[in-house]
Amino acid sequence: MTQTDEAKAWDLNADALAERAISLFVNRTDIYGAYKPLHRRDTGSAWTAPFKADRGKIFLSPTVLAKHFRGRRVEHLVGCHAISQTDTCRWFAIDIDQHRDSVGVDVVRRNSEIAIHLGALLSTMGLSSVIEDSNGRGGMHVWCFLARALPAPEVYDFCRALIGSADLPPDTESFPKQPSARRAFGNWLRLPGRHHDGRLHWSRFWSGSEWLKGNDAVRYLLDAD
Repeated sequence: MTQTDEAKAWDLNADALAERAISLFVNRTDIYGAYKPLHRRDTGSAWTAPFKADRGKIFLSPTVLAKHFRGRRVEHLVGCHAISQTDTCRWFAIDIDQHRDSVGVDVVRRNSEIAIHLGALLSTMGLSSVIEDSNGRGGMHVWCFLARALPAPEVYDFCRALIGSADLPPDTESFPKQPSARRAFGNWLRLPGRHHDGRLHWSRFWSGSEWLKGNDAVRYLLDAD
């Protein structure tokens, strides 16, 4: 399967993925994560949308989400905040990231193994997870969707304890990154789909035996719970 085939699979299913994202990822619609065009990233790549003057007028909608999943432009990509306006979470995620410029096969393999181990650990707790290869260079997101919204402090504490139980470095990022968003918006995590750096890398998911891509990856995400 070529990168073009992968892009087509996400594009053709963008509307269905947008509807599914609302039930899985969206904690709040008044704000969301967004990315700048590649030529405007001298002061950073990400920002919180919409602009302050547009808040209360523009919302994270199925239309915005569908543009994300089509991934035709990097500035169409979005992320969801981990904590709602009422300080609850519908999901948590562990970000096993890789920020170095040069990435070897050993790093990709190691981070894949860490993510799979973390998913197995969650399974022993009765929790299912979605393991995402988010950038093709060793960046992994391990998502866990909750049956109901839970208090953010409880979810935050669980994430930090989980990182310790999995013997991950203490500075491993978790979402939510803080126990409350009462005084600020808190952090957001990019949704699965195209990567934001301009490459045509699309999310791939661990099935339990292989990495799924293209149509198989899309179907896996649509069926996730």
